[in-house]
Amino acid sequence: MLQEQSFASEVRSGLNGKQRSISPKFLYDEIGSALFEEICIQPEYYPTRLEAAILGKYQYDIINTNGSSFSLVELGSGSSKKTRILLDSIFEAHDSLHYFAVDLSSAAIDESSRILSIDYPNLTFVGMPFEYETGLNAVLGYMNENKIPGSKMILFLGSSIGNFEPGESIEFLKMVKRTMNPDDTFLIGFDLHKDPDILTAAYNDKKGVTAKFNKNILTRINRELDGNFDLNDFDHRALYNEDEHRIEMHLVCKRDCTVNIKSIGETFTFSRNESIHTENSYKLTMPFISRMTEAASLKIQNNFTDENQWYSVVLLGSI
Repeated sequence: MLQEQSFASEVRSGLNGKQRSISPKFLYDEIGSALFEEICIQPEYYPTRLEAAILGKYQYDIINTNGSSFSLVELGSGSSKKTRILLDSIFEAHDSLHYFAVDLSSAAIDESSRILSIDYPNLTFVGMPFEYETGLNAVLGYMNENKIPGSKMILFLGSSIGNFEPGESIEFLKMVKRTMNPDDTFLIGFDLHKDPDILTAAYNDKKGVTAKFNKNILTRINRELDGNFDLNDFDHRALYNEDEHRIEMHLVCKRDCTVNIKSIGETFTFSRNESIHTENSYKLTMPFISRMTEAASLKIQNNFTDENQWYSVVLLGSI
């Protein structure tokens, strides 16, 4: 119920803004999460392949960081597919493991729990269907209550930190840092700055899956908030903002139209070419990442990257 209230209030606020917007976190309902999994296998979308390759190449360097006893905590766990790379190597050396999956999608958590519990019989899967901060605090409470020994390795993969504004990124890192003990680590994926043509292609796949993913947020408003968006009135547009070093996703109105959303009691009038801003994806440089992590009292223990330096998986610890 709280999530439904948050969705309604944030849609009302976002669509009443000068630049109409909807938070990207609402892209990931059950349908949106499934579409994102399909995006990840499109030939133009490189981040998932590169991150998986980096995890595969450096998996033992990563898992040996936390010593003989630790728990895995994943923020935005989704399908947990890439996490399996680490789980395979962990179970070569460990008899058991607690894995905490923090994700807004209860459906994604349930599906991951079902599959991983079969494939890893000695895995204790604990689903946390919450936003990041609430989920991390719930993990701490669970570990304390059940007296689970050892450190934590927190995962935030998929370059999701690029969806935050720069100031928000630092606040997010500070929030994670507050939940870390001195021997905990934080493994996080960053999409690095590169040729804009490569970036633009990744968010405009030829099959049109990203367009479906973006438009699904309107379908969600229609279904959950009793809206009457006509999806044919809006086009997906992803463009690179050179000044801000970010990809921007928009839904652009093709004609003047009016939309009513009954559950929030609002009617919105859109002009032709007016857009709803649905996501930013910042592309970062290593110097910027260093400054950002230091501002959150975190230090880079190791930086794992591909040969072209398109993508980086960074292991952080407390300063």
